[in-house]
Amino acid sequence: SDAAGLLGIEKKDVGNVSKILDGRQQIDSSDMKDRIAHLLSIRTSLWIFFRDIQVENEWLRESQEMLGGQVPMSLLLEGSLENLVLVREYVDTVTGM
Repeated sequence: SDAAGLLGIEKKDVGNVSKILDGRQQIDSSDMKDRIAHLLSIRTSLWIFFRDIQVENEWLRESQEMLGGQVPMSLLLEGSLENLVLVREYVDTVTGM
């Protein structure tokens, strides 16, 4: 269900997530393509910055002062494209990317 939220898929269509991730379903939605691009950018920037997946995951789950005390992963899981962009811009600022 987390992946569904990140990709902007409605809860009723959660079954499609595994098809998309396995490459059995094509991505036609420009919204979903934009989301994937933002997620990949966030992931890449954090990997370059931290070089440790555990530290990266911990950082994503800690409140961040520059986000008004909000937790990046919580913002991402809310499912809005606006929050995805907000977290991407924040990550770019923090990492200097």
